[in-house]
Amino acid sequence: MQKRGMRIVWVTLSMAGLAVCLWAAGMVALFKLVASPVERTEVVYAPDFDDVSAFSDEDKSRVDAWLQEIVDRAQYPSLSVAVVRDGKIAYQGAFGLDNIEAGRQASSETSYHVASVTKVFTTSLAVILHERGVVDLDEPVTDYLPRNVRISTKPELGATITLRQLASHTSGLPRRVPGKVQSVEGRYELEPQRLYDHLAYVRLAYDPGTDEIYSNLGMGLLGHALERAADKPFDQLVQEMICEPLSLERTAIRVDDKLRMATGYSSSTPRRPEDFSRQRRLAPSGGLVASAEDLAMFLAAQMNPGVFSSDMLKELHTETTLSDGSMATTALGWSVRSRESVGRILKKNGGRNNCSDWIGFAPEHGVGVAVITNCGEPAVDDIGYWLLERSIPGGHRPVTKHGYAKVAPYTGVRWESDRPVVHVRDVWSPLVSINGIPIDRIIEFAEQEYGEIARKRFAEDLVEVLSKMGHEPDWEVTLELKNKDGQIEQEKIRMTERNRALAREYLREMD
Repeated sequence: MQKRGMRIVWVTLSMAGLAVCLWAAGMVALFKLVASPVERTEVVYAPDFDDVSAFSDEDKSRVDAWLQEIVDRAQYPSLSVAVVRDGKIAYQGAFGLDNIEAGRQASSETSYHVASVTKVFTTSLAVILHERGVVDLDEPVTDYLPRNVRISTKPELGATITLRQLASHTSGLPRRVPGKVQSVEGRYELEPQRLYDHLAYVRLAYDPGTDEIYSNLGMGLLGHALERAADKPFDQLVQEMICEPLSLERTAIRVDDKLRMATGYSSSTPRRPEDFSRQRRLAPSGGLVASAEDLAMFLAAQMNPGVFSSDMLKELHTETTLSDGSMATTALGWSVRSRESVGRILKKNGGRNNCSDWIGFAPEHGVGVAVITNCGEPAVDDIGYWLLERSIPGGHRPVTKHGYAKVAPYTGVRWESDRPVVHVRDVWSPLVSINGIPIDRIIEFAEQEYGEIARKRFAEDLVEVLSKMGHEPDWEVTLELKNKDGQIEQEKIRMTERNRALAREYLREMD
């Protein structure tokens, strides 16, 4: 009887194991289906227009239609966007509801929580105070704190952390604020001793100045040092030194009834009102509220000397040099990036459970973009990048002096008899030519130019291949494809980043 019972248990466990294996196999198959070139869809996607930098009525209508569709697909409660060029607002749009329950339409006057975008206001304030001699960015932050304050479990190292290292995320301080810095919820009301007590117990991720790690704690400490040095509250400094000179009337740390505030909503759908705790957050790191228009005018000030002198802008925008001579990816508060169609970009994003925002500008072109929504997901970063590229005159081209666009007209490539068969509009077809160039000639060139990685280049970097052949493509290319009856058909196809991503994914699955 005991043996029979053991057999029953063994069979039961075996069947359970088989069920788990079948479930796992099914999930893998489902993942492959969802990730296949045919099935995957994007909620936030690039527009099908190119240069709209003139912002004519037609251009604005195309941008409006794209952003409205994004709002509908992503189910953003609202989305507010502004583009600045040569110091002036070239475009702004507000979509959806900034308060769903009240049915209130978002407008250019709506202010949003902008989370970590606050940091570039804090670093800008630091540079102003540096130029005025109130602080020295290269002096230790402990010079601006009470004498008994110790930073980190290695206070001898913590005592060397400078204001510049706090502003450039190279201090070694960890990302998060390690505990409550105020005793009650509501406004940002720092109780300094609470912060000091935490500082003594944090562990440095590395020696100051040797590496970079994003730190909310570090930026919050910088803001606190600034208010101590200037002997004014942080929010008052922001108003007096940035908002008032730039006429930013919908930007503040302290929210009052004068501001028309968007209600924050959950990242999950259906959207529900959602707040956030301030007890573990520091205002200089993420406490600002602002409108998209105000953020755009702040970007204009980052590109045109005025409130910020040329020397101050250089200070703010130059990548930080680490102790070994290498360059960090951050300037003072700003992240430094590069896009093939634009070149150098300075950007800052922010987000928490109930907001997402992105601001960025291309200093070479004098163009900046601000995008904000009142929910946490999907993030709006790509919307900002895409609009910035298309707001630069002639900037959105497949081939520029900065490089080649990473786009493709097909979502998959496989090879039969050493010839490409491509996946276009849900159909696999042998490829005969591209823009009238016989495929044999393209493949021959790719093999000569790239050797054993020629097929990979053809699948992932078609713009580069064609350009190096002397045939610079436009965004739309004409493919000649052989149909199932052996007839040649022409298809005009727009090359997109999404197509390329799917083509790369298909290659990885085949490897």
